[in-house]
Amino acid sequence: MICLDASVVVKWFKSGEDKEDLALRLRDEILGFVREAVFNEWLILEIVRALTKAEYSFDDVVSSVHDLRDMHQIDVVRIIPVSGVLDLAYPL
Repeated sequence: MICLDASVVVKWFKSGEDKEDLALRLRDEILGFVREAVFNEWLILEIVRALTKAEYSFDDVVSSVHDLRDMHQIDVVRIIPVSGVLDLAYPL
C-alpha cells in the first residue's frame, strides 16, 4: 500500500509537470487495482489550492475534486482522517 502526496496527485490533473508520466502511470495502476493507495483528507484541499494557484477554471477544479471523491467512493483509494490527531502532531 502506498500513501499518496498532493505533489504526485496534482500531476494527474495539471499537465506539463515534471515526472507527470510517472504520476499518471501510478494513477493507472491504482485505477486498475494493481496498487492499493491511501491519502489523507487534506490532500483534496491541497489539490484545490494548487489548481487554483495555477489559474485552472472553477469547473476544472470542481471536476478534479469529484474525480478524487469518486475514486474513494468506488474503493480505489482510501481517505484517512487526520484532523483528530492535529493536536498530537506538533508536540511530537
